[in-house]
Amino acid sequence: MLSFELDLRQELSRTGGMTGEQTVFPAVERWLAEDRDHYRAFEILKARKSTRRYRSLMDFLLCEVCPSEWPACNACYRDRGPQLRVLRTTRQIRLLESKLLLFLTVAYEAYCQKRALSWKQAVEMVDEVCRCAA
Repeated sequence: MLSFELDLRQELSRTGGMTGEQTVFPAVERWLAEDRDHYRAFEILKARKSTRRYRSLMDFLLCEVCPSEWPACNACYRDRGPQLRVLRTTRQIRLLESKLLLFLTVAYEAYCQKRALSWKQAVEMVDEVCRCAA
């Protein structure tokens, strides 16, 4: 008996959509590209999430780590709002980038320690650090 498995996962491009073709998060892009384990740690958490509503990996990461950014992203997708580089100041974008890097670092540390970590737990850890730093 033959068995076939169909994998219908959507492969997102790294850039585009709300975050633009020219990435607004260059440090995040570099971090993901510099080590296969960095990307693998992210992929493990991402596998449990749906990416269907996003146009790029950076949009997905931004909106799933910072849910308050989704309304602006959705408006951009419907051509009713600007891209992030127009909507936020450079300082705000760098702060968002720092938050995304912190999230990815938390995911990577859990991966290296072979410790189970959910997306929600990682976001909660990042939010706690950000609250303490404020």
